[in-house]
Amino acid sequence: MRRHALLIARLLILVALATSTALLIDYARTVPTFCAPGSGCDAVRLSAFGYVAGLPLLPIAGVVGFLLLALLGAKPHWPAFAAGAVLSAIVGAALLVVQIAVVGALCWLCAIVDVSAILVGIFAVIGWRVEPATQIPRPLWLALAMTAIVLPGSFMKVRPMPPLPENVAALQRPGVLTIVDIADFECEHCRHAHPDLRAVEQLSGATLVRKTYPLPFHTHARHASRAYVCAREQGRGEQMADLLFAIEPLLFRQDALRAAAQTTGLDIARYDECFSSGRAERLVRADMAFVSAAGFRGLPTVFIGGELLIGARPRAEYEAAAARATGRASSDRGWMWVLMAAVWCAVMIGLSARMARRTRS
Repeated sequence: MRRHALLIARLLILVALATSTALLIDYARTVPTFCAPGSGCDAVRLSAFGYVAGLPLLPIAGVVGFLLLALLGAKPHWPAFAAGAVLSAIVGAALLVVQIAVVGALCWLCAIVDVSAILVGIFAVIGWRVEPATQIPRPLWLALAMTAIVLPGSFMKVRPMPPLPENVAALQRPGVLTIVDIADFECEHCRHAHPDLRAVEQLSGATLVRKTYPLPFHTHARHASRAYVCAREQGRGEQMADLLFAIEPLLFRQDALRAAAQTTGLDIARYDECFSSGRAERLVRADMAFVSAAGFRGLPTVFIGGELLIGARPRAEYEAAAARATGRASSDRGWMWVLMAAVWCAVMIGLSARMARRTRS
């Protein structure tokens, strides 16, 4: 085991380096590539630990730190390599604790990096100054390290966008950007996202389609949803939504909702008939059935064109998704990235093989 410890530590460094690069890509993009929307990775990314002064410092530190470990482990330079490996193990263990105990969510990418860091520290100590059973030529090792950085970016460029749910796709109109917003009027995250979505709707000339999904533990939300669908029936749903998101949920009483309906200019007789006849409840249930068929994953759920965003996002993310959907974003030349990555890997591996032959001769 001791003679193979260095090789195992090196392989774990490659895993941590590639995964840290994938994390950095997800943190740098408005829509994550490797993490599912609403996942634990997304929760950690959007937490207070995701960005420091607007920068994804933890993923950057991961890439830089494991790249330095790869350089130190190429020969290896034992004192510095072992010290760096033990430090990475301590940091990895601390970050695992922060995710579980503080954030309350576990990012699978972060967990791979952190567990790899812990194991690198353990195997670096086990293999301290022991002649390894397997020698890896230094140029080849460096080529593998650089390949670990390049490969996640290549995957990002070739991964297809997941298809829209059929019922959401049916709402799309050719030549018109459609934003589908699934919300609960008592949900704090929905209330936070609403003005940003309305701004993007107006700036992009989009059509906003809202489906209401009152959660059972939001005691006032269902009344608000009934008022909304009755206003939507008269073509003034978004004006009612603006009011509902602006007032406190404790005010979602029938008299206050009726006053809001008057403010939006609804035909009050039609509104009263809709609200009290049972039709409002049927419309709300139809919305909820739509959401369930689309695959409910959290609130708010927003589809902008072909992209899915879950949770309240920064306005820049909504704007970027709208720009991509309308073709205003810069073109994504994924084939160029893949070609450059392939050329880089071929050159590095060829150079490594040549230098290895020279070393043997």
